[in-house]
Amino acid sequence: MTETSISTSTASITCLCGNISEPGTLLTASTFPIDCGLCCCSACRYTSGALGGTGVPLRRPPSDKTLSACTKYQSGADFARYFCASCGSKLFWHGLFGHDDEGRRREEWEVTVGAVERADGREREVDTIKVRRCTYLESWRDGGLARRMVDVAMQSARGIEFHAMGSDDSKMLSSDEIAQLWAGSVEIPASAGSEQTTNVPLSCQCGAVQLRISSPQNMRSKADPRHIERWTREDCSKYVAKICVCRSDRLWFGTPMAVWTYVFPNNILTKDGTAIDLSFDRGSTPELPALKTFASSPDVRRSFCGCCGAGVFFERRNRPWIVNVAPGLLRADNGSMAEELLSWDWQWVSWPEENQNKEYLDMLTGGAIVMR
Repeated sequence: MTETSISTSTASITCLCGNISEPGTLLTASTFPIDCGLCCCSACRYTSGALGGTGVPLRRPPSDKTLSACTKYQSGADFARYFCASCGSKLFWHGLFGHDDEGRRREEWEVTVGAVERADGREREVDTIKVRRCTYLESWRDGGLARRMVDVAMQSARGIEFHAMGSDDSKMLSSDEIAQLWAGSVEIPASAGSEQTTNVPLSCQCGAVQLRISSPQNMRSKADPRHIERWTREDCSKYVAKICVCRSDRLWFGTPMAVWTYVFPNNILTKDGTAIDLSFDRGSTPELPALKTFASSPDVRRSFCGCCGAGVFFERRNRPWIVNVAPGLLRADNGSMAEELLSWDWQWVSWPEENQNKEYLDMLTGGAIVMR
């Protein structure tokens, strides 16, 4: 073992509430960083709320005790996902991953990278993962995270492979071919009369949570100017979206880092266009009966779909004027980044001191982080 690799034996697999606990020896990889891929398929976005999924293989299935504490969601004919039934943390994938050397479909268990909790004391020195490939880029009409990696010119130095579909099922794409995947993105006119521009659908994969996010312009005359300045961009026409690398979000989304957008509560509507009750002390959300909540601290509440596990909201008692919304659930016409509604601020990173994957974060920020 070199000084730039760390044993996985002291790690554990856990969820945000702590109900799940498996040893790091369950991981197939024996050292950190672990080579892995970023899956950009729509199922990974719509079952998590993040912009993609990142899993690493396990030697064997999790214990029966662990699986009994999880909710299983069948996201495809040959693919199941497991999330903690209590807190909603995204944890395990089980299914057919590509093919073996003889061309047969390969059954495998994986754990989401965010659920891997390290205890070696060198989390800031040696990354947990090394992203080697991005798959299912055809699921992104606007390029998504792959476009960002290309834009900051980091992918060639990192040796990342890009694939239109799964890495076993499609050839590696050149930079020019990658660009062509989103060259034909639908352009949505930024006019007040555009329904899609002012009212973007949001839905988890199973469809139990269906909402619409209204343009911040609709609150311009009512919101505090300080909130307008902090949480919107481009003359109050878009909400800001940014990265968070705190431990809690990592465990909850199951990703190396989380992304959030920040929406005025009155602009979170049912699919029929009526406002929902997002007061912090509400007992439940009648408009969304499938929505489950978890209090990750006395003054913080996280909401997720109890059917497919998708993370939806993060709310603070002392910040009633804004709600964190998971942007991976947005179903915008012009692409998965929903850029007709969101302004992505890649240098605004929350809790950078808790980051465990510097190389991956640098791919998205360009190596520059500005705290606000």
